[in-house]
Amino acid sequence: MNVISRSRYTIIVLLLLSAVQPTHASDHAITLADSLMAAAFYDHAITEYTRYLFFNPRGASRGSTYSKIGYCHAYLGEWKRAVDAVDKAVLSEENDSAREQRTIERSVILLTSGDRERARESLVEIVGTSHHEETVKRAGMLLFLSHVYAHEWKDAHHTYHSFVKGRFPEPDSVESLLMEALLAQYKSPKTATILSTVIPGGGQMYAGQWLSGLNALVLNAGLGFLTVNSFIHEHYVSGFLEFELLFLRYYLGNRLQAYNIAVRQNEKIDHSYEQKIIDLLLKSHRVRGDIQGEEKNGIPEADENVK
Repeated sequence: MNVISRSRYTIIVLLLLSAVQPTHASDHAITLADSLMAAAFYDHAITEYTRYLFFNPRGASRGSTYSKIGYCHAYLGEWKRAVDAVDKAVLSEENDSAREQRTIERSVILLTSGDRERARESLVEIVGTSHHEETVKRAGMLLFLSHVYAHEWKDAHHTYHSFVKGRFPEPDSVESLLMEALLAQYKSPKTATILSTVIPGGGQMYAGQWLSGLNALVLNAGLGFLTVNSFIHEHYVSGFLEFELLFLRYYLGNRLQAYNIAVRQNEKIDHSYEQKIIDLLLKSHRVRGDIQGEEKNGIPEADENVK
């Protein structure tokens, strides 16, 4: 079973609040299913939503019901079933406005599951063709988040200015973080590898891991001395074995380690900015919700981990 990290699970809640419309239905199955979903009993909620669809295959609420089934599967980490359900939600709607709404909800599922490309295809189409301003803004918000999750800071900056900036009380704070991310001092894995090729440990030091670099330098220097000393004293077999089994192994490992450290350092920087931006958006959303008195419409609060 997939696990949704706290940041991604929380962002599902944000997107649900901004995208999913409450179902105004008197059907007992829908009312019960909404309550079960709010209480995080997702399996039971799916059963009740499915019961409603069985007895109301052409009901007016079938699109939103399929969509909610999709979100229940998403909370459970069942991504294929989630996508299948929201696909049915899109096909169930007969007018453009409702179909666009379901397409946005489908994009939320795809984005959260990590399938950014398919999500973007749908969102770009909505942005380019929709005649509903609020729908375009929601699609733009999701596009922005897809770039943030992918750490594509240039595209995120452009999308933020086009669709997102005016929607939050603290736009300058997000703008500042995006600019910091664009100008961040990333370490080149290629440069780290080259440096550790020339001087073992040099790439690790370049990437900011001085202790690892010093350890690699001392270890490789010691093994190099041991190997050369064996050849000087004409212990060719020992020298060859020391070179093949010890020195070469640690020397090549030192180069790989330098590359990996640089990659991890860059990922750490990216994830830091991702988390800060999402925290700001969530904070701004909560402030706006408090001001406007928004209700959560039965959407569950974020847990630390949901399996």
